[in-house]
Amino acid sequence: AGLSLDPASTRGTARAQVGVKLALPRTMWDDSSSYAINADLTNFAADKMLLGQRIEAQTLKVTASGDGYQIKGDAKVNGTPASIDLRRQKGDAQAELRMQSVIDDAARRRLAMDIGNAITGAIPIKVAGKINDDGLDEGLNVEADLTPVKIDNLFPGWTKPAGRTARASYKMLRTAKSVRIDDLSIDGSGATIRGSVELDGSTNEIVSAN
Repeated sequence: AGLSLDPASTRGTARAQVGVKLALPRTMWDDSSSYAINADLTNFAADKMLLGQRIEAQTLKVTASGDGYQIKGDAKVNGTPASIDLRRQKGDAQAELRMQSVIDDAARRRLAMDIGNAITGAIPIKVAGKINDDGLDEGLNVEADLTPVKIDNLFPGWTKPAGRTARASYKMLRTAKSVRIDDLSIDGSGATIRGSVELDGSTNEIVSAN
């Protein structure tokens, strides 16, 4: 599947239907066999499966064939509810992740996205990006609806009450030492912001901003 799961930190039950077509000729050809798998994973949990975070799910749907695989369902990413769709097509070097979630104050702290009291409230987000075989990303494209939250000097002089329209998009790249936000674009509530920001990976304080 292209995902590394540690048996010591993975649990759950798989119930699957597997169909195999296999020709038995004297000389085998490239497409002489094929398979299709439809599986339900129940009470599933795995450490560092996705984005370096623990994944837990009551049920995940898995389909796989010689053309690729897809894992889809509602799960918790390090305790935060999310809808995930992870797929990889034959010939692709990486899997494609699409995820939707609502990130509140507690979730931002758990996911190392906390920026103090500058933002208060829950943010609906959409995430898309490529995932390596080790479950880590090489930069995630994020779309965030900032309308529900209160903003207090997220950038110097910018404040916004909850309910006033604002949206943000950016590419987020996390390393062991920092969180980098590139191609940042924020519009709404009388503000237009473009640039990039780098946060310290341990303190979440701004290291540099453009």
